[in-house]
Amino acid sequence: MAHQKGWTVARPDQYPLFETTISRRGRAWRWVVSSTEGKILMLGTEGSRPAAKYQAHRALFLLLSAAPYRSIRQEASKAIE
Repeated sequence: MAHQKGWTVARPDQYPLFETTISRRGRAWRWVVSSTEGKILMLGTEGSRPAAKYQAHRALFLLLSAAPYRSIRQEASKAIE
């Protein structure tokens, strides 16, 4: 889909979607980052729920910042300049 100034707007089906889940496992909290298909991408355990939530969000951020489509967007924006 073309947009103004030569930008291309991506359709939602072009990007992967991820989920974070936090669950209690005994005395620890388990966090999981997975794809919407259920494939586990990252996981870990923490001693408290806030720490597990933080680590799950941190892992998701790192996953998104290292995504292959980011380098394509950066190269495209350099080419436009």
